[in-house]
Formats: sequence, structure tokens, C-alpha cells
Amino acid sequence: MPTVLQTLPDYDETVYTKKQFLDNLQVLADKTDQVKVCSNHRSFYLASRVQQVFYRVISHLGFEDRCNIIKVNYDILKFFHNGCINHYFLTLDVQNLLKSVQATMDDPNVKEAANEVLSLKPDIKEKLQAILLNYYNKHHSSLQPAFWHRFFMRKVDINFKNFGDTYNHLAQVELEKKHVSATIHYYKLLIAQGAFSDETAIFVAAKLIEFIDILPANNKNRDIVFDILQSLADRYYAQKKYQITQSFLAPIARYGADLKLKQKAMLGVCYLNMDNRESSAYPYLNDVLRVNPSDLFLKEKVADVLFSKQEWDKALAIYTPLFENKKELKIKMIECYCQ
Repeated sequence: MPTVLQTLPDYDETVYTKKQFLDNLQVLADKTDQVKVCSNHRSFYLASRVQQVFYRVISHLGFEDRCNIIKVNYDILKFFHNGCINHYFLTLDVQNLLKSVQATMDDPNVKEAANEVLSLKPDIKEKLQAILLNYYNKHHSSLQPAFWHRFFMRKVDINFKNFGDTYNHLAQVELEKKHVSATIHYYKLLIAQGAFSDETAIFVAAKLIEFIDILPANNKNRDIVFDILQSLADRYYAQKKYQITQSFLAPIARYGADLKLKQKAMLGVCYLNMDNRESSAYPYLNDVLRVNPSDLFLKEKVADVLFSKQEWDKALAIYTPLFENKKELKIKMIECYCQ
């Protein structure tokens, strides 16, 4: 049965500026027993008792009750997730405001979400997604739009199970229609959420790389593809999944983009950690070493690559000034001398 797109927990196309985000957070902090928070799915505002009664009355006529507590709390949870993805919770002013919000909110799910954000732990995003998913599963039927609104809202035929399924589904639909811009847009949102498996990430990257071939060199979508590939590379590099990381970075180099120093260093480390690919690391690490000649770690890695390639003289030239601090390098130096 088709589902209203807006009700799915991972669907959120709202774009807030920092000021808009703070303004909405302030509204939540200003809630009292006399004025309730209302939501139009994009922004929050406070409603008096008269307005609350008005919304209850029109809800019986098939129109939306914007003060419906279940739907408002759901929008707050989405709002928190949006702020997390856009890194709006990292500053002290926002954290202090969030503490005020936490004190005014009654729903345990919203309080739990606020606690997770304030913890500043590295897995905040995943925790918020789990809270959102549980809330959706519990209140699914109550989150449906009012009668008259359903006719004007987009519906999708999706078997939703996991966070990220919605944008993956939408991207697949646009991909079948060969709508490049829309496909890239939905994949970009999927990557931002970070809610997908290794298989999905590899599949997404493969499809995006196909687009590079058909997009003109000066097309802005080409740059967006490179940005998405870099986002994927950063994600998997942090997890030390070097082979997958290399598969995302290599196309950026292959299609003529100027690699930044960070990308060269990442590629070098990836090749060092891949079976029989140590020699591929040399040009990247050597380029980085030219810019950072005092980096002892890089020097040793470059020397190790030269050693594995049996380029003894070059390896010895790098090992010699390093061996005073590392006894194990003496053995490699002796081997170089013996060749």
C-alpha cells in the first residue's frame, strides 16, 4: 500500500540556515503550559488555547491539527536529526538553548533525543535515527495526514524497514527514468544520513561514476558527484576499510580532478594496506612528503615502499636520518648496504 512520503522517518528535505534553526529551537524553549507548540512540518510556532481549540475543531472536518502532540513530537525528532546532520549542535549557544528545550518538553522520546545530542558522542546520528525509527513504528497510523491533505501529498510504494530506505528508493526511481540531477540529489541526501550498508555504498558509487562519463566537464553535477565520492571515502577511511575507500578516491583521480593533499595521503595509506599494492602508494606519499618534508611517519612509509620495490639506495637515503630513533630500522639499513 502506498505510503505518504512526508510521514517516513528518514525523509526530510527541509533546509535551515543557522539562524532559522536557532529561531525554531527558541520557539521550543519558549513552550509553557498555556501555549503549546504547533508545527507545519518545516517550522514551529506557539499556539494559544483559542488556537488549540480551533485546530481540534477543524481536525474533525478532515483538516490538519497542527497542535497534534504525536505529530509535533515527531517533527521535533526530525528537526533534531536535521540539526545533527548539519552540525548545528556543536556550538555552546545552541547547546544551552537545547538544555532549555529539554526542560520544557514532556515526551520521553524528545528528552532522550536531546540527551543524546548533548552527550556529543560520535554515534549521535545513529542514536537519533534509532529513536526516530522506533517512534515511527509505534505511532505509524497516527502520523498519517488529515483526510483532505492526503490527496495533495506525494505517495511512494515502498517496503520501508531501515533508515535510508526512502532516499535509496527515490534515487532508484529517478535512475530508471535517467533523471541525473534528481538521482544525484537523493543519493546526496542518503550519504548525508549515513544510513546504509557497504553494499549500498558501493552500488551508489558505481552509479555516480557512470554519470561522470555522460556529464560535461563544466557541469555542476560532476562536482557534486566528486563531493559525494569524497564523503564516502571519508566515512570508510575512518572505519579503516581501505579497499572500499580506494574505490571511491580512484575515480576522482582518474577523471582528471586535481587531487588535494589530503586525498593523496588517503590514497597512499589505502594502497599501503592493500595486498600487493604497496608500490602504488609511492607517488601519492612522495607528493605529500614534498609538501611536508619533516613528517617522519610519511618518510618511513615512503622508505618502506622503496624497500619493498628493492630500490635500496633511495630507501637507505631516507632510513639513515631516521634510524637513531628506531632500532628496528637498523636491520633494514644493513639489508640495503648488503645489496
